[in-house]
Amino acid sequence: MGKYVVYVIACKTPHHFYVGYSSNFDKRIKTHKLKGGSVFTKVHGFNKVIFKKEIDSVEDAKKLENKLTFELIGKYGSDNVAGAGHTTVNKKIK
Repeated sequence: MGKYVVYVIACKTPHHFYVGYSSNFDKRIKTHKLKGGSVFTKVHGFNKVIFKKEIDSVEDAKKLENKLTFELIGKYGSDNVAGAGHTTVNKKIK
């Protein structure tokens, strides 16, 4: 089985982050940049990838995605972070 990449995107909206994993990192990031891939990055935009780590198994990728998601939620709040099945999207950006 191929490798997976766990990544964190800093969105254009300050202090908003998207955490994900993919078996095709380059394609997935391109989709995020084109305002696709997730409702969260569509609403908050793509700024840059701030974390990227290659993982051998999908199970370990999901564990790391979950860990990073909840670390960022602890720091920035649940409305500002999406990942690991957790998404809150406020479509009315101030």
